[in-house]
Amino acid sequence: MKFITIALTLILFSANAAFAQDAQMILHESTFNKFLKAVGQISGGGKFKKGFIKTDYTWKIRNARIDLEPNNATFYADADIKAKGITFTEKVTGSVDVKYNTVSNVISVKVREAKFDINIFGFKVATIDLAKYYRPKFEFAGPQPLQKSVFIDLPDGKKKKINITTQSQSFKIIKDRIVVVSYLKFTG
Repeated sequence: MKFITIALTLILFSANAAFAQDAQMILHESTFNKFLKAVGQISGGGKFKKGFIKTDYTWKIRNARIDLEPNNATFYADADIKAKGITFTEKVTGSVDVKYNTVSNVISVKVREAKFDINIFGFKVATIDLAKYYRPKFEFAGPQPLQKSVFIDLPDGKKKKINITTQSQSFKIIKDRIVVVSYLKFTG
């Protein structure tokens, strides 16, 4: 019974500590996926010649998305490839950089690399890196106050200056979300 009481106390204490942050910014993976959808169709093509084999090929991307898992962000897409009467799909998996700059208070998300190979008739025709097409990085402001200080009118007619600073910050990637938490300090 004593063990259960201690365990429940620890759980309640950690639950209260989890909600003790002063400001929090949450970005859901759907935010990035809506952006990727708005980019629209990404496609390309080229020519291939090897010996007597000569053909044109095209590729088209669909289902581009970013998946957020604990401490990890991954880019996924399907590449539909057509060449000389054949059609096939390659699965694309890429890496995504997620960073939080505490000085500038900026959360940035960027597709770093998302390569797939085009193989036709057993020959590697091309390697396409989708990161160059999904070039702009997503940037969002993190949780910080807009004001560095506020003035309060006191009953005696004086003004009191309250300074607002960010005491500490934490950043993590959890299932489906990027979370940045700020703890504020008020001094007067």
